[in-house]
Amino acid sequence: MIILSVILIIAMIGIDQITKLLVIKFIELDEIINVIKFGSHEIFSLTHVRNKGAAWSSFSSKTTMLTIITLILIVGLLLLLFVKPLQKKLINREVNVAEVVSFSLIISGGIGNLIDRIRLKEVVDFIKADFINFPIFNFADICVVIGCFLFIIDILVSDAKENRKKRANSEKTDEQI
Repeated sequence: MIILSVILIIAMIGIDQITKLLVIKFIELDEIINVIKFGSHEIFSLTHVRNKGAAWSSFSSKTTMLTIITLILIVGLLLLLFVKPLQKKLINREVNVAEVVSFSLIISGGIGNLIDRIRLKEVVDFIKADFINFPIFNFADICVVIGCFLFIIDILVSDAKENRKKRANSEKTDEQI
């Protein structure tokens, strides 16, 4: 599981950093390149912007605070992934494949944006869904969001399995009485 996690983290950080380098090199700041249009309606574009904060430019003057929080979260997730006694104590079970993937995606997204904050003092964003009013984002953001969704789904599925198991055991106990 450790090898899967390390490979996934390295691959996702690589994709994030390569896409950001390509945007910096080939798309001028604030330039918009329409990728998908339906008639006169823009659906998807590449729009090179810089974000000194988090989503919706929140905390834009708090780069140091965002860096520290990101570091703490990354270290915490790495500990959960790689330190067995901590897993047992905090989540009361072994980490499964879905959690390894979800934690790895969250970690890689956090590191991808952390690299930008340290190197550039801001994050390079470039993916814009024009059909909705949504902030411009990047590949690291996608990793974090997908990782969070996978983790939530895993928790819901694990809880449902645990509840079924408890009911089955309860029914067996009732039958024995």
